[in-house]
This record gives sequence, C-alpha cells and structure tokens, in this order.
Amino acid sequence: MLMDKTLHRHRTVARIPRHRDRNGDGIRADTRRRRHQSYHRGIGNVTTIFGIIAALVLQVFYNYIVSKIDHITADMEESAIKLLDSIGKYKNQKG
Repeated sequence: MLMDKTLHRHRTVARIPRHRDRNGDGIRADTRRRRHQSYHRGIGNVTTIFGIIAALVLQVFYNYIVSKIDHITADMEESAIKLLDSIGKYKNQKG
C-alpha cells in the first residue's frame, strides 16, 4: 500500500507540465514576473537618481539667489543708514 502511494506521488510530480505563458515561448510565468518587477525597480532607481540630480541643481541655484538677495538687502540697509545720517546732519545744520 505505502509503495503504491509513493509511486503515484512520483508519477504525479513527473507529469507536472512546464509553466508556459500564453505565447508558448517556454519562459516560466514566475521568471517573467521577476523580470518585470526588476525592470520596474530599475525604472524606480533611475527616476530617483534624476530626482536627486534635479534637487542638487535647484539647491545650487537657490543658494545663489538667496546670497544675491542677502547682498542686495545689505546694500539697501547701508544706503538707508547713510540717508538717515544725511537727514540728521541736515537737520542739525538747519536747526
């Protein structure tokens, strides 16, 4: 009895057909799925790299613009101080 069940199991295992997709090209469905997943992981990595590069470039331009604004603001503050000093001297001379 035990031997018959064992032989039957082996025959069943031997009869399992190779998994084929609908095209019948012999590529297993799980292999095709793994290739598809790794392709999409690769696409994800590429988009991440481009995102990081774009962020770095934008950060450089942002820092440049902020430094220009700081420089212009400092110049305006100096000009305002000079103007107020001139007005103060004018009032002192007049009055």
